[in-house]
Amino acid sequence: MGYVVVFVLATGVGAAVYLVTTRGGIPFGRGAGAVATEGGPAAFGTPHTDWQTRVTGLVGLAIAVILAAVVLAAAVYAVGSAVGKAVGDAATNGSVKNG
Repeated sequence: MGYVVVFVLATGVGAAVYLVTTRGGIPFGRGAGAVATEGGPAAFGTPHTDWQTRVTGLVGLAIAVILAAVVLAAAVYAVGSAVGKAVGDAATNGSVKNG
């Protein structure tokens, strides 16, 4: 269930970024830093994405979420294992000293 929540949140953030960059008028691309010249407007990059680019982005997002979940699970397992080993060693050493 946690993976679904992470995936939904990541998809929502990705959609928000997409909408802001393509519909919000934030310039990007080659002419993003262009300055208006005499007689014409500034040359800004025009966002044009086809379905292949969008599907590639969606697949990339899914892969990034899966990899992040695996790394997070491995980190939590490693920390939990280290804490469990430390507690176990402390309990074993404490009972030997007192006994």
